[in-house]
Amino acid sequence: MKPFLAALALLGLSAPAAALKPQLSGLLDRQKMPDPAYAAVMGGWVVNVPWAELEPQPGQIAPNNELDQAIAAARAWNRAHPSHPLFLKLRVVAGIESPDWVKARFGPPLAVTSPQSGAAGTVPRFWTPDFMAAYAKLHAQLAAKYDAVPELREVVTAGCTSVYAEPLIRQGSDRAWIRDLLAAGYTDKLDEACQVAQIDAARAWKGTRVSLSFNPYQRVSSAGKVTPDLAFTLRLMDECRARLGPQCVLANNSLRVAEQGGDYPQMYARMKALSAPLMFQTATLAKVGDLKGTLQKAVDLGAAAVELPAGYARTAPADLAPFDTALRKNAK
Repeated sequence: MKPFLAALALLGLSAPAAALKPQLSGLLDRQKMPDPAYAAVMGGWVVNVPWAELEPQPGQIAPNNELDQAIAAARAWNRAHPSHPLFLKLRVVAGIESPDWVKARFGPPLAVTSPQSGAAGTVPRFWTPDFMAAYAKLHAQLAAKYDAVPELREVVTAGCTSVYAEPLIRQGSDRAWIRDLLAAGYTDKLDEACQVAQIDAARAWKGTRVSLSFNPYQRVSSAGKVTPDLAFTLRLMDECRARLGPQCVLANNSLRVAEQGGDYPQMYARMKALSAPLMFQTATLAKVGDLKGTLQKAVDLGAAAVELPAGYARTAPADLAPFDTALRKNAK
């Protein structure tokens, strides 16, 4: 019995019944539809949509939203280029990009600032069961509308997030945020439950793959101390595969050619051991060190897709093409 099926049996769960769409594979533009010169050596692009724009009012998915427009663009491209179709990944950003009605519904939102980028905003109380119920309804609405759309191959689940769609990162250097988080009733145990609940929220999708971005978990103690907890990250990987089976795409959004140090080498080794489906987003172009070296690293880890950094067009299409081919060979 395969490992993920054995885990499902132990948990009393079953794999999704519907046939899964093929895995999203190849190189991806993580901001927009790739320019024609690059589209021929890429697999598609990422549709990044703030939750606030997608569901501005409870239960109302905005018409002609960014995903609708991307689907139309992909279909037009695919009709004109049937030998090299492009496919989509949907990343709905929660956290600071959540709708005002979500932020107001579960208690006053909390201010946070990213120490890396300076991005700032207010975050709903994501660790509460009521918030996660609203997030699960979002997935249910989106799945009902888009699960059967062939151009959409993958959707991100990231309900327990603050600034970016990386739910295991807690922006620990923003001490005011950590203080307010604890004062509002946050605990690491509630956060652990949230991390699992965001996986279950995505079970509304039956044919579309579901990706979750992993980092060494930043555990916040009751005293406000923030420490890395790789063991929880590894357990969450197992939970994702146990609950979603091969529908679960293990991801990381900060790959670079140089080792990041800390727990990252061990985390990547575990991802490789768990094997496909895997995907990565690179770090920014300034941080990758060497783009082609980073792409080779993704191939060697077993990834089927990589989201390219802004500025990737400094590398010629002919130089990117071999990596697109190699990534596709890793797809399952």
